[in-house]
Amino acid sequence: MLLRLTCATKSYLFLIVYRPPSCSKAAFLSDFALLLKDLVTSPTEFIAMGDFNIHLDDPNDTYSTSLKTLLETFDLKQHISSPTHTSGHILDLLITKSTSSISSPGLTEFFLSDHKAVNFQISTTVTPSASRIKKSIRKMSAINTGNFSNDIRASELYTNPESTLSSFYQQFESVILTLLDKHATEEQIICRAQATKPFITPDTPKERAITP
Repeated sequence: MLLRLTCATKSYLFLIVYRPPSCSKAAFLSDFALLLKDLVTSPTEFIAMGDFNIHLDDPNDTYSTSLKTLLETFDLKQHISSPTHTSGHILDLLITKSTSSISSPGLTEFFLSDHKAVNFQISTTVTPSASRIKKSIRKMSAINTGNFSNDIRASELYTNPESTLSSFYQQFESVILTLLDKHATEEQIICRAQATKPFITPDTPKERAITP
């Protein structure tokens, strides 16, 4: 079974494995190798766990040796080193990438099962919630365009326009701001601050403003 989980800034891929004793070990290892080939190349944290029913503690077991070699090939690490079954063998495994942030793997004592439970912890970074900031806005969509247009035509932009471009620009800015205060009063709101985007540089807005 595959399970993908995203927590904070990290993504995890869990593979839950159970190999029934009746299942061919050779066929299982072949299928497992094909599965790992697809999964371990992912940048996510990879964690495989479950009952493999292979005596990983037995150095003379051919399949145990094959599984260890397979894990080494994919630069994977098996964390369990103590028997997990009442028979005294390591059957339940915890496998991760060698760079995994997993820590404190351990086992609980036998209780309701002939297998011990495997426990482990995952370290992850939690990004703090963005702070709240105050913003000034105008509800431009609420403006009555007919009334706004009439006020512009009745303003000094029409009745007494400035004669030079620079002075007309200042006059235009003053009139429009005055009318905006009338038709769309500036309001203060509290909202969440946007996270900094390091890929946006001061040149980005300039480039976006260029018409192709």
